[in-house]
Amino acid sequence: MTYKVQNGNIVSQTPGTVEYSRNELLRNYIAILSDTGNAMHMLNASIDGDTKLLTDVLDELGFAEDKNTVKPFESFTLRKQSSTKNSFITGKFGIGPFALNNNNHILTMLYGVEFNDNDSLLKDLGMTSLHETTDRYGESIMSWLSGLINMHVDVAKDPRINKLGVNKYTYNLVNLMIRLGFGRDTFYFTTQPIMKQFAKAYENASGVYMQDKTKSKTSRQKEEIEKVWLNALNSYLGVNYDRFSTAWDQYIKDFGSRNEKTSIRRVATYLMSKNGADVLKDISKRNLKDLKAEGEYSFNINGHDVTLSVFDVQMIVAYTNT
Repeated sequence: MTYKVQNGNIVSQTPGTVEYSRNELLRNYIAILSDTGNAMHMLNASIDGDTKLLTDVLDELGFAEDKNTVKPFESFTLRKQSSTKNSFITGKFGIGPFALNNNNHILTMLYGVEFNDNDSLLKDLGMTSLHETTDRYGESIMSWLSGLINMHVDVAKDPRINKLGVNKYTYNLVNLMIRLGFGRDTFYFTTQPIMKQFAKAYENASGVYMQDKTKSKTSRQKEEIEKVWLNALNSYLGVNYDRFSTAWDQYIKDFGSRNEKTSIRRVATYLMSKNGADVLKDISKRNLKDLKAEGEYSFNINGHDVTLSVFDVQMIVAYTNT
C-alpha cells in the first residue's frame, strides 16, 4: 500500500486518485483472505456447481444424461458422426457469446444499467434491470452465465446444452433473459416447439450450399422464419395468405374473438411471469412434435378467465420472441 504523509502524520490517499483505488483494492483482497470461511469457499468452489443449475433444468425437462452403452462400430456410422459434429460445433460457437456477456454483466452491475422503455413487455414484467446479482428465484446470475460457458466448454463430455434450445438463433435471447433475471424460466421458453422450429429454419438458411445466391443470408433467414409462422397458421387456422403479415393479423383477430377483453400482450406477460412458467414447462416436458397437439390451459388474468390451446401458447411465445 502507499501512504501520504501530511504534517508528519500518515493520512489516507485522496479519494478518486489512482493510489486511493489501489489501496482500496488491496484492502478488499486482505478482507476476503482474512475471512476464513469465505476465503475457503472461494478457493475450493468448482465451476461444476454453476453447471448444476443447467443440468437440473435438463433433468426437470426429461433430458436425462444418456447412459446407453455404445454399440460396436456405432461411432463410425453417419448418424453418430453427424451428431458428434453438431455437438462440437455447438460448443465451439457458444463459448464466445456467454463469455462476453459474463464480462459485460459486471460493467452493467457497476453502472446500474436499465432499459428505460415505459411501454414494453419487460416493463410490464418489472424486469428492466441489467444490474441485478440474482434472478427471480434467488440464484446468482453470474453463476448461470458461468454454467453456460462451462457446458459449452465440456460439450464433448455432456452434449445436452443444445436440448435447452441454446443455439445461434437464441444466443442473444438467452443472454438477455438470464441477465434480466428470468433464471431457469429462460429454458422453458427456448424449448417451446415453435422456438425449435425457428432455430431449425434459421440454421438451414445460414448454410452455404444449395442457397439462393441472389439473396443475402439475413434475408434468407428472415424468409425462412416467416415461413414457420405461416405454415403454423395454415395448419391450425386453415388460412392461406400470400403475405405473412396478413396471416398474423388474422390470427390476432381470431385470438381476440376467443378471449374477449384480454390482449395478447397481457397474456404474454402472464406466461413470462413466475406464475405462467408452469404452462411453458409443461409443454416443454411433453416434447411436442405437432403444434396442433391436444391440451388447454385455463387461468385468470386481472379478473378475466382465459383458456389457451397449445397452439395459442406457441403463437404468444413467437410474438414475445419477435
